[in-house]
Amino acid sequence: MNIRVRLGDYLAQKDISAYRLAQEADRKLAKNTVYSMARGETKRVDLETLSTIMIALERLTGEAVTFDDLLERAGDTSASGLPYTGDAETDAILDDPDTAARLLAHKQAFEGLSHEERKKKIEAMLDSGELVPLERILAEIA
Repeated sequence: MNIRVRLGDYLAQKDISAYRLAQEADRKLAKNTVYSMARGETKRVDLETLSTIMIALERLTGEAVTFDDLLERAGDTSASGLPYTGDAETDAILDDPDTAARLLAHKQAFEGLSHEERKKKIEAMLDSGELVPLERILAEIA
Protein backbone atom coordinates (compact mmCIF):
# COMPACT_ATOMS: atom_id res chain seq x y z
CA MET A 1 0.00 0.00 0.00
CA ASN A 2 1.34 3.44 -0.95
CA ILE A 3 0.75 6.37 1.36
CA ARG A 4 0.82 9.94 0.07
CA VAL A 5 1.59 12.90 2.33
CA ARG A 6 -1.07 15.55 1.75
CA LEU A 7 0.53 18.31 3.82
CA GLY A 8 0.78 20.68 0.84
CA ASP A 9 -2.93 20.23 0.08
CA TYR A 10 -3.84 20.85 3.72
CA LEU A 11 -1.68 23.99 3.90
CA ALA A 12 -3.25 25.38 0.72
CA GLN A 13 -6.74 24.62 1.99
CA LYS A 14 -6.06 26.45 5.26
CA ASP A 15 -4.07 29.26 3.60
CA ILE A 16 -0.96 28.51 5.67
CA SER A 17 2.50 28.70 4.16
CA ALA A 18 5.08 25.98 4.69
CA TYR A 19 7.32 28.74 6.03
CA ARG A 20 4.74 29.63 8.72
CA LEU A 21 4.36 25.97 9.68
CA ALA A 22 8.13 25.59 9.87
CA GLN A 23 8.28 28.61 12.19
CA GLU A 24 5.56 27.15 14.41
CA ALA A 25 7.37 23.79 14.59
CA ASP A 26 10.74 25.51 15.16
CA ARG A 27 13.26 23.70 17.35
CA LYS A 28 11.45 20.39 16.84
CA LEU A 29 11.78 20.00 13.05
CA ALA A 30 14.21 21.15 10.43
CA LYS A 31 12.66 23.66 8.02
CA ASN A 32 13.73 21.48 5.09
CA THR A 33 11.70 18.59 6.53
CA VAL A 34 8.55 20.73 6.52
CA TYR A 35 9.27 22.09 3.02
CA SER A 36 9.94 18.62 1.63
CA MET A 37 6.73 17.25 3.11
CA ALA A 38 4.72 20.23 1.82
CA ARG A 39 6.07 19.64 -1.70
CA GLY A 40 5.10 15.95 -1.50
CA GLU A 41 8.70 14.76 -1.80
CA THR A 42 8.68 12.70 1.38
CA LYS A 43 8.81 8.92 1.00
CA ARG A 44 8.84 8.09 4.73
CA VAL A 45 7.46 9.92 7.71
CA ASP A 46 8.52 9.45 11.29
CA LEU A 47 5.51 9.35 13.61
CA GLU A 48 7.09 11.89 15.94
CA THR A 49 7.58 14.25 12.99
CA LEU A 50 3.96 13.80 11.96
CA SER A 51 2.82 14.40 15.53
CA THR A 52 4.87 17.60 15.75
CA ILE A 53 3.36 18.86 12.50
CA MET A 54 -0.15 18.02 13.64
CA ILE A 55 0.34 19.87 16.95
CA ALA A 56 1.78 22.91 15.15
CA LEU A 57 -1.14 22.92 12.69
CA GLU A 58 -3.63 22.68 15.54
CA ARG A 59 -2.03 25.74 17.14
CA LEU A 60 -2.17 27.63 13.82
CA THR A 61 -5.74 26.70 12.89
CA GLY A 62 -7.35 26.20 16.28
CA GLU A 63 -8.82 22.99 14.85
CA ALA A 64 -8.12 19.32 15.49
CA VAL A 65 -5.87 17.77 12.83
CA THR A 66 -6.16 14.06 12.05
CA PHE A 67 -4.00 11.60 10.15
CA ASP A 68 -6.66 11.62 7.42
CA ASP A 69 -6.06 15.35 6.97
CA LEU A 70 -2.40 14.75 6.16
CA LEU A 71 -2.17 11.24 4.71
CA GLU A 72 -4.01 9.27 2.06
CA ARG A 73 -3.62 5.87 0.50
CA ALA A 74 -2.45 6.21 -3.08
CA GLY A 75 -4.90 4.50 -5.36
CA ASP A 76 -7.86 5.78 -3.36
CA THR A 77 -8.51 8.45 -5.95
CA SER A 78 -11.24 8.65 -8.53
CA ALA A 79 -10.80 8.88 -12.30
CA SER A 80 -10.73 12.66 -11.87
CA GLY A 81 -7.71 12.38 -9.57
CA LEU A 82 -9.69 13.50 -6.55
CA PRO A 83 -10.01 11.28 -3.49
CA TYR A 84 -13.21 9.31 -3.07
CA THR A 85 -15.64 10.87 -0.62
CA GLY A 86 -17.35 7.70 0.59
CA ASP A 87 -20.67 8.95 -0.80
CA ALA A 88 -21.71 6.62 -3.65
CA GLU A 89 -23.41 9.35 -5.74
CA THR A 90 -20.53 11.78 -5.43
CA ASP A 91 -17.96 9.05 -6.13
CA ALA A 92 -19.86 8.00 -9.26
CA ILE A 93 -19.77 11.58 -10.53
CA LEU A 94 -16.04 11.80 -9.81
CA ASP A 95 -15.50 8.59 -11.82
CA ASP A 96 -17.52 9.79 -14.83
CA PRO A 97 -15.06 10.27 -17.76
CA ASP A 98 -16.58 13.61 -18.83
CA THR A 99 -16.53 14.95 -15.28
CA ALA A 100 -12.98 13.66 -14.82
CA ALA A 101 -11.85 15.47 -17.98
CA ARG A 102 -13.46 18.73 -16.86
CA LEU A 103 -12.01 18.47 -13.35
CA LEU A 104 -8.53 17.72 -14.69
CA ALA A 105 -8.76 20.71 -17.06
CA HIS A 106 -9.74 22.95 -14.14
CA LYS A 107 -6.90 21.52 -12.06
CA GLN A 108 -4.39 22.35 -14.81
CA ALA A 109 -5.80 25.87 -15.08
CA PHE A 110 -5.00 26.44 -11.41
CA GLU A 111 -1.48 25.01 -11.31
CA GLY A 112 1.12 27.60 -10.45
CA LEU A 113 -1.37 30.16 -9.13
CA SER A 114 -1.05 31.65 -5.68
CA HIS A 115 -3.83 31.06 -3.15
CA GLU A 116 -5.18 34.57 -3.72
CA GLU A 117 -5.12 34.12 -7.52
CA ARG A 118 -6.97 30.81 -7.13
CA LYS A 119 -9.67 32.44 -5.00
CA LYS A 120 -10.19 35.19 -7.60
CA LYS A 121 -10.31 32.67 -10.45
CA ILE A 122 -12.87 30.53 -8.62
CA GLU A 123 -15.05 33.57 -7.90
CA ALA A 124 -14.90 34.62 -11.56
CA MET A 125 -15.74 31.09 -12.74
CA LEU A 126 -18.69 30.88 -10.33
CA ASP A 127 -19.96 34.29 -11.46
CA SER A 128 -19.72 33.33 -15.14
CA GLY A 129 -21.38 29.93 -14.63
CA GLU A 130 -18.28 28.14 -15.89
CA LEU A 131 -17.92 26.50 -12.48
CA VAL A 132 -20.93 25.00 -10.73
CA PRO A 133 -20.85 23.95 -7.06
CA LEU A 134 -21.09 20.17 -6.64
CA GLU A 135 -24.09 20.61 -4.32
CA ARG A 136 -26.03 22.23 -7.17
CA ILE A 137 -25.10 19.45 -9.61
CA LEU A 138 -26.22 16.81 -7.12
CA ALA A 139 -29.49 18.68 -6.50
CA GLU A 140 -30.19 18.87 -10.25
CA ILE A 141 -29.69 15.16 -10.86
CA ALA A 142 -31.62 14.03 -7.78
